[in-house]
Amino acid sequence: MNKIFALLFAIPKSLYVNFKCFDLSTACRLPIIVSHRVRVKGIKKGAIVLNATDINTGMIRLGMSDGAYGKGRNAKSDLTCSQNSRIIFEGAAHIANSFSINMCPNGELVLGKDFSSNYDLTISCSKHIEFGDDCLLGWHCTFIDGDGHPVFDELGNTLNEDKTIVVGNHVWIAAEVACLKGARIADDCVIGFGSIVSKEFKEKNCMLAGTPAKTIKEKINWKH
Repeated sequence: MNKIFALLFAIPKSLYVNFKCFDLSTACRLPIIVSHRVRVKGIKKGAIVLNATDINTGMIRLGMSDGAYGKGRNAKSDLTCSQNSRIIFEGAAHIANSFSINMCPNGELVLGKDFSSNYDLTISCSKHIEFGDDCLLGWHCTFIDGDGHPVFDELGNTLNEDKTIVVGNHVWIAAEVACLKGARIADDCVIGFGSIVSKEFKEKNCMLAGTPAKTIKEKINWKH
């Protein structure tokens, strides 16, 4: 779709989201541009928080790009906020179309400065998922900090508690990667295509890959 038409079609939903979430002075700046293809549920004051020093028009774009190879073209996206959940933006963020962000009750999602995701991002946040600054995500990435259904022992004790996911600064997560509850990735790391991360990696400047992921190379770095 022509970018000008995409922006025009985005105006009604963008107005709705901004004036639902922010005070009048902030909302009038339209910091969030939301594609007309994004289905929004549960948006209200406090559901989205801007911690950015400078608040500019369009600094956050949701569903405004079709992503690599146009794979997200004409797809729908979903943004669902539940009771006491919140999404915190620390700065600019671009999330391509065909995303699904589901904020469960009391869940908290933090997106650092210059967050960028390709198409078909899936986030299900039951507890806390956090990205540092300058994170780049490929297509079909998934982040889930819970199991969706509780599992009990014979005494009724929960066996599968939700666990926080933390992604450090300047991390490149390639396509088809899944980060599950308890995943922690240090700064300046690269996660290889199709990997599954479900534990803590403390070392910086590492390349991780595999199912489950493991360190395959140290003392690396990357750039856009």
